[in-house]
Amino acid sequence: MKIETDQVTVVVATRNRHDRLRDTVPRHRAPVVVVDNASDQPIRVPGADVVRLADNRGAAARNVGVERAGTPYVAFADDDSYWSPGSLARAARVLRQHPRAALLAAQVRVGADGRLDPVSAGMATAPLGWPAGAPGPAVLGFLSCSVIVRRDAFLAAGGFHPRLFVYGEESLLAMDLAAAG
Repeated sequence: MKIETDQVTVVVATRNRHDRLRDTVPRHRAPVVVVDNASDQPIRVPGADVVRLADNRGAAARNVGVERAGTPYVAFADDDSYWSPGSLARAARVLRQHPRAALLAAQVRVGADGRLDPVSAGMATAPLGWPAGAPGPAVLGFLSCSVIVRRDAFLAAGGFHPRLFVYGEESLLAMDLAAAG
């Protein structure tokens, strides 16, 4: 794997999806931390730092990966998604240029034809507008598998709340980050 930036760590939380990881992890062009959410059999991923949890923490497993990351920025991916070439380096550059931005939501493309995901299309036209000096429109929600966060802002906001397990964890974190400024 060719590393395109040493400023980003990709964190992937997974459970019992060994087959998908073999396809997606090699596509990430940055250091990868895989958080094994108590899979039935331990996961091994060549080239990745694997952290095995004793219990399934749902979305909050990503917090462990962020704590483990030694980079200023962390990109999240699901075990069936990956970051396209050049996107991680570009995001790190945008975050350096915009120090008040805590999170960048990437465009999600799906299927063999790379069609635009409807949630991504909606976020691009978010009703919150485009704040002066911001790198893009303000969003108060996101898809976890397609964001890059400023590590220190994520940790200061408390990360993904364990009580939500899955579904809705993005909204609470988005509000926590917004409340923190």
